[in-house]
Amino acid sequence: MIDIVRQSILTTSMLVWFLIQCFLAPFLDPVSNASEWTSRANYLITSAIGLLVALNVPGKDVLNGIVLYM
Repeated sequence: MIDIVRQSILTTSMLVWFLIQCFLAPFLDPVSNASEWTSRANYLITSAIGLLVALNVPGKDVLNGIVLYM
C-alpha cells in the first residue's frame, strides 16, 4: 500500500512539473527548454511505469494495451 501511495505522489508531482515546464518555458534558450521537456517527460514515463509495477499490472496487459495502441 505504501508503494502505491509513494508512486502515485511521485507520478502526480512529475506530471505537475511537466505541465509547468510545458506552459511556462522558463529558459530563454529553446534548446534548453527542449532538453528540460524531454528530461521531465522521461521522469514522468518512468514514474508511471513504477506505478504500474506497484499496482501489479501484468506487463503483457500493458504492452498489448496503452503502449501498443497509443
